[in-house]
Amino acid sequence: ALLLDKETTAMVSMVISRSQVLEKEVFLFQRIDAQGRGQMLHLKAIVFLRPTRDNIELLAKELMSPLFGEYHLFFSNVLSNDAVRTLAQ
Repeated sequence: ALLLDKETTAMVSMVISRSQVLEKEVFLFQRIDAQGRGQMLHLKAIVFLRPTRDNIELLAKELMSPLFGEYHLFFSNVLSNDAVRTLAQ
């Protein structure tokens, strides 16, 4: 699964097509701010977000109650020390 925010969705779509992503066996695209996302513990999630306060809070909440079996985190910029602390808790 590929978990994105509004801006990283636009970034990814400019760089690579959905069919190219599907060739890499990424079959699910979701926004981190989407409501009603279901639990899929059998899937791994690649997370690509901007390190904004809202995104860090959404990600921290997600990691406390995981919807995926495994998370691989990537950010479009450097994380602040506060963001790292928030995610570590």
